[in-house]
Amino acid sequence: MKTITFYSYKGGTGRSLAVANAARYLARLNFKVVALDFDLEAPGLHYKFSTSEDGKPIAVQTGIVDYLHEFIKEGSVPLSLEKFVITIDVPGTDQPLLRLIAAGCSPSSGYWEKLSRINWHELFYAPDAKGVQLFLDLKQRIADELQPDFLLIDSRTGITEMGGVAATLLADRVICLVVPTLENMEGARVVLRSLKRTRREMGGEDIELMLALSRLPEMKNAEEESIITERIQSFFNEEQANLEDTLSCQNIYTLHSGTALELREVLRVGGDISPDESILLRDYLRLFATMVPQELMLSQVDALVEQAKIRLWVDPEGAIREMEELA
Repeated sequence: MKTITFYSYKGGTGRSLAVANAARYLARLNFKVVALDFDLEAPGLHYKFSTSEDGKPIAVQTGIVDYLHEFIKEGSVPLSLEKFVITIDVPGTDQPLLRLIAAGCSPSSGYWEKLSRINWHELFYAPDAKGVQLFLDLKQRIADELQPDFLLIDSRTGITEMGGVAATLLADRVICLVVPTLENMEGARVVLRSLKRTRREMGGEDIELMLALSRLPEMKNAEEESIITERIQSFFNEEQANLEDTLSCQNIYTLHSGTALELREVLRVGGDISPDESILLRDYLRLFATMVPQELMLSQVDALVEQAKIRLWVDPEGAIREMEELA
């Protein structure tokens, strides 16, 4: 199971929308995916996965907050994860490939009441604190009970306990979304350096760090955009006194702003729009393709091409869009 955490230092970067699009992308490649909403103070994945015309969120009964509440109240975790898991429909496949573990029944009063009762300091910093092991066990349970190929985590913004769990403790790779403001970039750089240092001090493997420059306006001059991205890449890779703390991000990906999404956020991957019609969809596809090792990607291609051929008879436009995304 590959665990990828999506992180942003501040809100407004489109992080949760990117998580939902990435989850649908992987599921459309026939991978089993679990999306986990760790943004407990502002959960949104149950909105992002909604296909309702009015944007009404997917109904959620229980989630991570309820899992933590039961552990704190009873002193033990629930016997099964099933009651915390929601199967999400994915266009182009009728298999149950995408599952959501939401934050909980937000924005209900019961949700906020349970969240307010969680003593994060006691959970992580008390002499007999069990928080670290609790979340390591949760990751192992997801692997054992749900058996996904990918676990995608929507992390909390800023510097928080849950952000630390999602990025430092659980992730194999962190995709950091930033907008090109000094406040956002300086904060994100400090966090990523700290994350790298903490993993090293814990004796863990080096973590893969990726940068995605988000909400970037589409520019007429490609050279102008290249200058901006190179400048931001140099900013993040600025050499440190301790060279081990230098980030060395090899690439920076762009996620252009989508004017239509300012009114209503809808998933671009697997939607009714082609890559030729959406620069943001093309951006997503370039970024998400890096998440899948080439040998795994190639193993899926033949089956996807055959599916598209069959679909040509009933939905030619949809089949063409699928092949464009695959290409």
